[in-house]
Amino acid sequence: MPIDFICEQCGRKMRAPDGTGGRKASCPICGQTQLIPGELPSPSVELEPPASPAPGLRGQNAPADLRTHRRPVMSGISGPERSFAADVALSFKLPFKGAGLFLWIMIGLIHLILVPLGAMVLFGDPLAMLGFFSLCGWLCSCYFAIILETCSGKDDLPTMGLSGGLWDDVFAPLLKFMGSLSVVMLPLIVWNVAVSAANPEVEEPPIDPSAMLPFSPDAQRFNDPTMQQFLQDDPFSAGAGEIPNPYAAPPEPEPEMIIDLESISVVSILASLGLYLLGLFLWPMMILTVVINGLFAAVGKIPEQLASIFKALPQYLSICGMLLGVGLIAVLSTVGVTILLGMLGESHKIMASILTGVLPSLILSYFIIIAMRIIGLFYRHYKTRFAWKAE
Repeated sequence: MPIDFICEQCGRKMRAPDGTGGRKASCPICGQTQLIPGELPSPSVELEPPASPAPGLRGQNAPADLRTHRRPVMSGISGPERSFAADVALSFKLPFKGAGLFLWIMIGLIHLILVPLGAMVLFGDPLAMLGFFSLCGWLCSCYFAIILETCSGKDDLPTMGLSGGLWDDVFAPLLKFMGSLSVVMLPLIVWNVAVSAANPEVEEPPIDPSAMLPFSPDAQRFNDPTMQQFLQDDPFSAGAGEIPNPYAAPPEPEPEMIIDLESISVVSILASLGLYLLGLFLWPMMILTVVINGLFAAVGKIPEQLASIFKALPQYLSICGMLLGVGLIAVLSTVGVTILLGMLGESHKIMASILTGVLPSLILSYFIIIAMRIIGLFYRHYKTRFAWKAE
């Protein structure tokens, strides 16, 4: 019968095979080594202890039956049973198995409900806002549970509920998710604030009514050649030279030296794009640390996170590439299904309308589950290269 026990370091539940009591096991989450509860099975036959070897007969010179053999320590919990690629391939099958299918459908329906709720939030509906953020928090809780279960070595999707209460299962996961995004996007936020402060928006000057005077009837009569000749012949204005038009627009001010804002805007856009991509690059490691250690501990481990990425850079780049590929497949599949259903909508309008909302949500949810599994598999297979440990 398997032996269930709890890690003394992080409190995670672990299971060891029957008959391994008294041996040492390592926690797959924090790496803590401890003894498995129970005693080693006693041998059925007791052997008499060997006689002491004679002087000079020790080590390699001693007979084989007098040498002391040390049995290697066996761990009750082994490492990954499959390769990383095999585990990733298995992840694509999990949403179709047992409780995983129910979880997948639930996540897809919630994504579908969030669309009208989000529209209501834009109109300031407080009840819609509460429902929107509550459902988002529950989704974050599901995604975190998938990452954590994968890190612990399990190959099944978790069963979700509200056993931990609203705070632990709804609001705390939402705050962790938003906090992780805020941390990795902080350089982008700071850059945009600095650019906005350095280049404040210039208010357009109000329209000068005098600028419209040249198009008035009085200005046109003043510019008439007959009126100009009359003014020239007027004795009061003789010798005055050219008579200024009182209806003319004021002269434009001389252009001042200004900075080339177009070149600055291009640099700003490129820098913003680069910082945004940097944030996306750092987010998998950040969310992994947040799920295992918590938000505040993850913020304190930013140097360790960067060191972990550097130590496992090829593997981390492959993870980012997989996540990018999963995202592109999800977008293309969603768009393709939407277009296809739109083409079939003429003959089956009602069914096409329903499927247009349901199928894209299920496709998006499916690939998000795969992405969370890939993040957890990164920890399962390469945690020995990490510069931080689970708390």
